[in-house]
Amino acid sequence: MTGHDNFVQTMQSQVGKSAHDPSTIRNRYPNLKVGSQILSNGNVEEEFRIGGPECRVFFEVEKATEKIVRWRYQGSDRTCFIAV
Repeated sequence: MTGHDNFVQTMQSQVGKSAHDPSTIRNRYPNLKVGSQILSNGNVEEEFRIGGPECRVFFEVEKATEKIVRWRYQGSDRTCFIAV
């Protein structure tokens, strides 16, 4: 497993969790939050500095259920990683 594979697997494991779950990355590392915005569907997208200095991770939190429903990242395989 590469560092990028570990990153992808870790971020994907957040999907389906409650936004209030203390084990989520967004709650364990609130200091890494960069900002948030309301999406056209009414959900909130939160941006975090996770996985490397040039990597940004975005979690979409569904308004109705307050669950993480999706994630995406900006960066590359080389800039978005978690050491294995």
